Parts: sequence; C-alpha cells; structure tokens
Amino acid sequence: MQENQSQALWNRGRILRAKLILTVGYASGAMIVLGGGVMLLFFLTEQLFPLCTDQLNLSTVLKSLGVLLFSAVMAAEIGVSAVWIGYMKRSVVAAVTASVILASLGCQLLQFSYLSAAAAGAGVLVLLVPAVLAVRNLYEKILNLEV
Repeated sequence: MQENQSQALWNRGRILRAKLILTVGYASGAMIVLGGGVMLLFFLTEQLFPLCTDQLNLSTVLKSLGVLLFSAVMAAEIGVSAVWIGYMKRSVVAAVTASVILASLGCQLLQFSYLSAAAAGAGVLVLLVPAVLAVRNLYEKILNLEV
C-alpha cells in the first residue's frame, strides 16, 4: 500500500513537472520564435524601405534582442502564474482571464525595458516572485492531494 502511494506521488509530481515545462517552453518559445520573426521582417524591410529616422545599427538590434529575451522570460512567468490561478479556481476561464490580465501587467512593465536593462530586470523580478510561489504552492497541493 505504501509503495503504491509513493508511486502515485512520484507520478503526480512528474505530470506537474511536465505540465510546467510545457507551459514555460511553449510561452517562451513562441515569444522568441514569433517575436524574432517580426523583428527579422521589420529589420529586412527597414533596410529596403526606411521608415524610421534612426539608422539601423548593431546596438539597436542587440537592444531589440534583449527586449525579446526579457519578453520570453516574462511570458513564461505569466504562463506559470495563470496555470496556478486556473488550478486554484478549477477553471479554464479563470486561467485565460488571469493570463490576459497578467499579460497586460507584463506589457506595462516591459515598456520600461527600453529605458534600461535594470528596469527590465526589475520587471522580470516583479513577475518572478509570484511565479516561484505559484510553483511551490502547486507542488504542495498536488503532492498532498487525497485520492
């Protein structure tokens, strides 16, 4: 009996880990791939048909890639927090609503990343704390579930 219970706990933890990895991977991967595609398209068309008064140089490209990296991390944090809210409310609608609200907050924080890397790091930390707490709480709830 004890062996079956420890096996069930191990399986629950493994399933939760897979779900969180999928959430983080999808959110950050989609942000990097799609954001990178948009940037590539913009930079290519900017070379052919200049729209901006500034010159496109390496510094601008690197700054854009930094913002994209911060965006990917924030998307992963938002995804994890939305999964937690959806689990706590036992509602997909709550998870979707939470992700929209958190994404709006993330966008407001991300606009400061254009000011400095420190401001972007602060924005990432603001969303990191709830995401870490959400993961800890999810593990506690899932592993202590009565079946």
